[in-house]
Amino acid sequence: MPISEKTKNRLLISFAISSIMRFGALPGLVGLVIMGIGIYQQIDTLKIVGFVLTIPILWVYIVIMFIYIPFAIFDKLWKP
Repeated sequence: MPISEKTKNRLLISFAISSIMRFGALPGLVGLVIMGIGIYQQIDTLKIVGFVLTIPILWVYIVIMFIYIPFAIFDKLWKP
């Protein structure tokens, strides 16, 4: 039985997110630590560098919260 295009895309989203997290988790965590030190010490350069390193993790959370979860919820509601 062939898989529908919608189901295939839904299954592939989790693989895309996991690859981003695999390559971006360590720099993202280091970025959070650097940003925390920058906020605590009031050093703007460390805040900016920490935020830039944290972008991959933030991107994954944005995708999960604003795209994947509503898509999963509304897709289940519309099925007969």
